[in-house]
Amino acid sequence: MPDIDRAEFEQRLAELIVSGGHTSSTRGEDDYDPLLILLRSAASHAARPVLCDYVQSTVIPSLADYFHDDDCARERAALVLSLLLGITVLGPMLGVEPLEIPLSADALAPPNPRIELILSAMLQAAADAAPAAHEQDADKAGRATL
Repeated sequence: MPDIDRAEFEQRLAELIVSGGHTSSTRGEDDYDPLLILLRSAASHAARPVLCDYVQSTVIPSLADYFHDDDCARERAALVLSLLLGITVLGPMLGVEPLEIPLSADALAPPNPRIELILSAMLQAAADAAPAAHEQDADKAGRATL
């Protein structure tokens, strides 16, 4: 993650996910998809606590640091991760169109530019949400329910 310029974060990440985990290069025999490994292992009662601990102690804090660890960086990191995992479940795992991506190592999926654009905007919104805006929205929501 540190090698992705913050100004290009959402576009590069959307491109990577929509294209099936690659950009212009082909997947090698040693390549693996860590999101698929995470999702497939989550159903295991033995693996679940280990995965949860890893995500909460390593993945989310790394993303939060990347987002400059402000007051809502953990929430933004969790939202970005949930978008990526959701795309992975619906696309490669379930084959839901228009998110379907072939899992075959020798099949390169050309990215769907509309999906990439929409995902990029969603990632941008989650990554760039200002803490002050969240606090104002939370205050409004709290007042509305009283």
